Amino acid sequence: MGFRRKARGIGLLGAAAFAALNLFAAPADGQGGGELHPAVVFSFDTPASAGIWPSIAQAFAREALDPRQNYPLPADTELLPAFALHPGSEFGRAIQVHLLGRCDVAEQAFRPLGPGPLGWVRSVSGEIQPFVYVDCARLAQFLDAKVLGMDDEQRVAAMSTAIARITIHEWLHITLQSAAHTDHGIRRAELTPDDLVQLAPSSAGN
Repeated sequence: MGFRRKARGIGLLGAAAFAALNLFAAPADGQGGGELHPAVVFSFDTPASAGIWPSIAQAFAREALDPRQNYPLPADTELLPAFALHPGSEFGRAIQVHLLGRCDVAEQAFRPLGPGPLGWVRSVSGEIQPFVYVDCARLAQFLDAKVLGMDDEQRVAAMSTAIARITIHEWLHITLQSAAHTDHGIRRAELTPDDLVQLAPSSAGN
């Protein structure tokens, strides 16, 4: 069972106002006089979820910058949480990622998981909108057997890697303006827990 795209009406994500964090480019001080970079902004439902932001940022940077993946995504993208925005922040293009429910995955009792997506984007009049939704509560259930026996740090790392890969999957739908999937890699329509959390051999020791 993996995740899939849903097409419905558009929703806006709320964002608090703080200082920007830039992982992919130099800090955007004095943005008004320079080139505006694209951004991916993560919004958390709960303070507990926001606590794993450093792990999500690390996982996302590792995935997006992996040269073996050759993702058709801008390399100068700024990655930041909504709570780190400040008034007047400007970006060339922004993708908003809304993480629904608690993302700080903990061990939980097994519960059957019914059909449904782990992540999705929305389409309006045939145009895929720049909003990504990830259901963290559902994702935690989906990964439960995979993370069983892991310690807290390992579970957070696994959850963060899965969130990063789901986000990139949906971001590709937005960038390519296509609902199509491929038969290999992260763009498959259905991904397994291993697909979402397993690190490539060269990354496993990082």
